[in-house]
Amino acid sequence: MDKKKKSNCFLLSKKLNSKYISFQEVKGKTTSSYHIFVILINHPKINRNKVYRYLQSKNIFCNVHYIPIYRHPFYKKLGFNKKDYLNCEKYYQRTLTIPLYPELKKKSIDSIIYHINNILKS
Repeated sequence: MDKKKKSNCFLLSKKLNSKYISFQEVKGKTTSSYHIFVILINHPKINRNKVYRYLQSKNIFCNVHYIPIYRHPFYKKLGFNKKDYLNCEKYYQRTLTIPLYPELKKKSIDSIIYHINNILKS
């Protein structure tokens, strides 16, 4: 992994409010390319969509990945159904991908951290 990207991951992981956010765990001798940086929002009152809209309003362009298979039209036709994948839906409803790329400046990372922590404080 690119050193700058790794440094950005470290900074995000350390400075984001871990009371309400979980991160990908990389254990033992494994590594991650961190091609995206996914956070899992664990706030009792604020959901992923609210965080998403707030960040967008601050020009922080986050995204939603890992859409459950049963939500895709092709798989719906094959009979995949939400009721069979409740854990997938719970995960999907709480995850958000935040900006992460080697060229991301410290000022931008600080802004991402500030705004995520700001909306999740209660």
